Order: sequence, then C-alpha cells, then structure tokens
Amino acid sequence: SGICIPTTEVGGDYYDYFKLTDTTFGIVIADVTGKGASAAFYMAVVKGIMLSLTSIYFSPKELMIELNRRLLGTMDRRVFITMIYAIIDLKNKTLNFARAGHNALLVRSAEKLKTENFIPKGIGLGLAHDSVFDDHIAEQKFKYKPGDTFVFYTDGISEAMNEDREEFG
Repeated sequence: SGICIPTTEVGGDYYDYFKLTDTTFGIVIADVTGKGASAAFYMAVVKGIMLSLTSIYFSPKELMIELNRRLLGTMDRRVFITMIYAIIDLKNKTLNFARAGHNALLVRSAEKLKTENFIPKGIGLGLAHDSVFDDHIAEQKFKYKPGDTFVFYTDGISEAMNEDREEFG
C-alpha cells in the first residue's frame, strides 16, 4: 500500500508500481528538490520516462543510468531527484534495487523481528554526467521471506515535525 500527502496542493514526491512480468513488478519512490508546481512538473517528466524505461530495462541500476542520461538534458542544473527503484520477484522471492541518493530502504524481517537499513551507493539524478553517475550507483539484491515488509519513504517521514516545528527524529 502507499500514500502521498503533499505539503502544498502539488509536490515533487512520487511513487508508482509497474507490472513487469507475471511474477515480477517494479516499484519506484522519488523526491525532487523544491516544492510546489515546479517540483511537480519535474516529477511528471520522471513519471513519463519511467513508464517508457520499465519495459526495456530489467536492472534497476541500468534503468537509473538511462534515466539520468535523459534527465541531464532537460533539468535545471540546480534541481536533482533522489530515487529508489526496485524489482520484486515473487517467484524467486528476491528484491533487487538501486538508489540514487534517496533515503535508505528499510526491511523488516518477520522472522527475526528486526529492521535493517539498506543503503547501496548512489547519487541524485541530474547531479552528475554519465561516467560519474555510472561509477557511483550500485545495485543490491537479497532474498526475502514471507511476512517481510519493505518500507520506501521520502524525507516527509524522516523530517516530520511536531507543532513546534521540531523534528521527531
């Protein structure tokens, strides 16, 4: 399940699901710098590109490399996007993902009753040209068990504040 509640009427957070095969699907979560209409515009561009790339690239890392290449020519140089793109294989019970400077992927093990952070290397989309970006992004794959929970989130969670504007931490 998922939820997105923008700070203003529109925002730059994005999540989506993609059916890739009968037993695999992709999931993406992303956040563009800034807020409001400008951030929403950039995220609409990302969504369109993602829809075209998910049927071509079955490696999260390769998809992000191509996404970065396409974004570099269209984005303001002061804007960047953080993202996690994962492919979940229901048949083999694996999750394979890459992250472009985004928050950690949290995995809650039902068996161990323990939560782990997964933070493979990666820099934000739109920050670096091909060779630098390509060298600074990694893919991580692991097996999961029934009942495990994956938590994808943006800084709206990690930077949540109380009524006195103090972060919960």
